Amino acid sequence: MSDGSRSTDILVIGAGPAGLSAAIWARDLGLRCTVIDARPEPGGQLNSIFSPIRNYPGIEQIEGPRLANDMMLQARRAGADLIFGEAVVSIRAPELAVLTASGSVLNTKAIVAATGVRRRRLCVPGESEYLGRGILDSGAKRAGELGGSRVTIIGGGDAAIENAVLLGRAGAIVTVIHRGAEFSARDEFLNPAERLASVTLLRESNVLRILGDDRVTSVEVAGADGLPVKIDTNAVLIRIGWEPNSDLLREHVRLDERGYAITDKVGRTDVPGIYAVGDVTCREAPTIVTAAGAGAAAAKAIYSDHFTPGS
Repeated sequence: MSDGSRSTDILVIGAGPAGLSAAIWARDLGLRCTVIDARPEPGGQLNSIFSPIRNYPGIEQIEGPRLANDMMLQARRAGADLIFGEAVVSIRAPELAVLTASGSVLNTKAIVAATGVRRRRLCVPGESEYLGRGILDSGAKRAGELGGSRVTIIGGGDAAIENAVLLGRAGAIVTVIHRGAEFSARDEFLNPAERLASVTLLRESNVLRILGDDRVTSVEVAGADGLPVKIDTNAVLIRIGWEPNSDLLREHVRLDERGYAITDKVGRTDVPGIYAVGDVTCREAPTIVTAAGAGAAAAKAIYSDHFTPGS
């Protein structure tokens, strides 16, 4: 993206389902729309879904990256301006503009933050040190390489237990470490995990640190008695939930105690002209379909708020 100043009717930050839906609906309403995303490809979390998506209305089954690409193509055909690989570094709230990493300024009538979420970190010693050296970015993507390996998964929800089943079936020796007394994963994941001899489920246990030399070799865990124990492992997968990508919004709009943007039912924040949609606002039940619906609702609200007579 070249230096300089440009303008658009709606500026969407983030090209996941919420952002692309907002763009499609904005163009349908005749508004100029620019979507900007720091990543080189569209889709956000859709690119981290390795199992087929079977619950998106109207589509029997689809892979996450394929759905992302289809949404992107639809937005582009509708006439949205899509910019990938360019980060927004700050929002200028009063004048409704953003500054990008390359120094460009984009002026707009409305900003839509569709910035999504990122995986929550454990924040224990060794976590940063061993990223890419035994700490995995994905269990599903690496399953074919981990047969016979010892894998430690940290977490108790669907993502943790689904990965345990997948890796256990692929031949890995899996230990799942969960701080709670009960797992929150659905039975469709938990039941097969409990039946697999290659999967061990540890409850009421906390990871104290991740250890290794050139690569991860073990994790130190404290059980219910508080005594530390080392568990040998070749790989660690951390699946302890999500946190919102709300850093750009923090100085401008009201956030809840966990950092999620607070909006009304159509995405309006407490700052006129700034809207937030999708997972960055949805702490309880984030789904692809609710993100897409939120993007559509915000586009229609923006049209009503800023582009209809008397607005």
